[in-house]
Amino acid sequence: MRKSIVLKALIAVSLAFVVAGCGSDGDDIDSGNAGPAGSDGPSRMVAAPQQPSGNAAAGQAVFRFATFGNERFWTDAVRLQQRMVAAGVTPLQALQLGLHVDSDRVSPAIKQQLATELAADPSGQRRRC
Repeated sequence: MRKSIVLKALIAVSLAFVVAGCGSDGDDIDSGNAGPAGSDGPSRMVAAPQQPSGNAAAGQAVFRFATFGNERFWTDAVRLQQRMVAAGVTPLQALQLGLHVDSDRVSPAIKQQLATELAADPSGQRRRC
């Protein structure tokens, strides 16, 4: 149950980022703001307008069935990792949101931060996204 809620929250946040980038405010990436070679996103970040929450069930379906294999979209176009850092998402919160992690590739600093968070609050209930 809790994992389902966390996953829905991650999907809602992801969809909000996607929807925020879909509108046109006269600053389209097709107007000469092409990113560096090999990038799917614009060369500079622009402030996205606030969007209302979308349909969590639809977002969950998209995240589960339409996102694997297009990691460049999430990293280069949506820039999800930068938005998570800007939002102050901690390693524990990222795990609670359902982020898939290759534990062998996690840096020692992140492992230490996660261990510190878990030692301070083993339930993970104190800090929520």
